[in-house]
Amino acid sequence: KVFDPSKVVYQYGYKLFNKSLPLANNQDYIPVSDAYILGPNDSIIIRVWGKIEETFNETIDNNGNIYLPKIGYITLSGSRFKDAKKIIKKEFQKFYVNFDIGITMGQLKSIKVYVVGEAVNPGAYNISSMSTLFNALHASGGVSKDGSLRHIELRRNNKTHKKIDLYDYLIKGDYSQDPLLEQNDTIFIPPIGDVVKVHGAVKRPAIYELKYKTSANQLISYLASGYSADAIKNKLKIERIENQNRII
Repeated sequence: KVFDPSKVVYQYGYKLFNKSLPLANNQDYIPVSDAYILGPNDSIIIRVWGKIEETFNETIDNNGNIYLPKIGYITLSGSRFKDAKKIIKKEFQKFYVNFDIGITMGQLKSIKVYVVGEAVNPGAYNISSMSTLFNALHASGGVSKDGSLRHIELRRNNKTHKKIDLYDYLIKGDYSQDPLLEQNDTIFIPPIGDVVKVHGAVKRPAIYELKYKTSANQLISYLASGYSADAIKNKLKIERIENQNRII
């Protein structure tokens, strides 16, 4: 009998990590949001024009400062990116008039995050400060087949900052389930919960993890994406094991 891989029913979501690639520690010249928090090892490109024409490429030091000739030290660590221009311009105004300033990000700092629990390669990872939870999971090789996709915890400052359900991300495109990470965040992957196998005339046959009590209709319509065109909808077979006996 010839093996047909198309007939195999896999656990839903895990193949997303099959081609995980290591992430570069830093990324050059990536756009950042106005809310991005500056910190040591972030690089700032400052362009000044008008009465003074100058370009500075400065990296924030471990004390949170950049140093500019004549201007001196400017503290930027902990400031939002959108506020950095105001801070720098204010310092320049002490020495110059009739000028304007523009700033862009250069090389971004790296942050250390921890992936623990049922990851393929749990451990500490240095990744870009613009990385999200998905980036960290990819860096660790992804969630193992024994790990939950629906009860992942993002821990920050020794507290549960957010509970993540990757099904909402994969099925609904809910990007709130892929938050930006911060220095020393921990991603905890607990063991997988109850699972159910759905196969036959459905659009997305797979083995699904249940998050709460789920009816057969919810399972087929939401998780399995509904019946396929050739489905006989008034016939449904459910198999389960009760007291070591198979019940149909």
